[in-house]
Amino acid sequence: MLSSISEEETGHQGSAMNQVLAESGDDGVFVRPDNRVHTIPAIRTRNENASLLIPAQTQGQENEQDDAPASALVTPALVESLGTAAFVFVGLLSVWNSRNGEQPFGEPILVVALAHGLALFVLISSTAHVSGGHFNPAVSLGVFLAGRMGFVRMVSYWTAQVFGSIFGAGLVLAVLGQDHLSAMSYGVHNPQMIVVNGTSQQVITSAKAMGLELVATSVLLLAVLTAPHHAAPLHIGMAVTTGILTIGGQTGGSMNPARSFGPLLISINALSLEKYSNETLYFDVFWKRHWIYWAGPLLGAIVASIVLRLLSPTEKKLHIRIKVQ
Repeated sequence: MLSSISEEETGHQGSAMNQVLAESGDDGVFVRPDNRVHTIPAIRTRNENASLLIPAQTQGQENEQDDAPASALVTPALVESLGTAAFVFVGLLSVWNSRNGEQPFGEPILVVALAHGLALFVLISSTAHVSGGHFNPAVSLGVFLAGRMGFVRMVSYWTAQVFGSIFGAGLVLAVLGQDHLSAMSYGVHNPQMIVVNGTSQQVITSAKAMGLELVATSVLLLAVLTAPHHAAPLHIGMAVTTGILTIGGQTGGSMNPARSFGPLLISINALSLEKYSNETLYFDVFWKRHWIYWAGPLLGAIVASIVLRLLSPTEKKLHIRIKVQ
């Protein structure tokens, strides 16, 4: 231990060493005059710019995650699945309430935006220490591309998030019933459309809708990857709220493939309704443009990771040895 060496022995070198260790973040090696080697733990300081969305048990082990035992992936994946289910459940119910209840904040889109943002704030605050609190395949992709999680873990998260979204949407179907969900088109995301003579017509093109989703998701991912640790849940929740307020009228404001997929899958129940008994119309209304809500957010995650790498300097670790004469 450094404390076992007198000030006379260490002198100025000890304080200088501590300063360098604090800056490097690595453990140092201290060699006493009797040639006994002592390892000195580095003085580690919290990085206020570190992303919260990294599972605690894997921080600092990004390159080792793909070799982790399967058991180490089960609990985080289960948390991701349940959290995504809760997020979709809250999101769909907020859409239904915005269309059928009194509006406490005046505008339906504000109700939906706040519900999604606040739900993420609560869920991330509660689960980030276990799984990182992603609940979004685009977020998991961005964290992976930033080098903060392994490929196998990302795939396990994607799988969990998709199944969670289906489960959450199924719970809403069980609570509200077929009639209520069909009245709000099952909460499926679609570019702004109107129906003319039994045919749906887009107000905004698919390419423009994808572009809007890409931009909004890029902003979300930059918040995810750069938000200060202690404020990440608030930053991310507000980024989602802002995104929905900005593009919700044009695309529905998904920024999350899982949020879009679960409601879409349970919309297959619509085929039993007279309104959508025509399979061509059903496919045209629900499935034809679903690719937008995968391509836009995933491309947005890629763009955000590229921007982050261009703007952020690469951190290098400094390994030192200090010998006291």
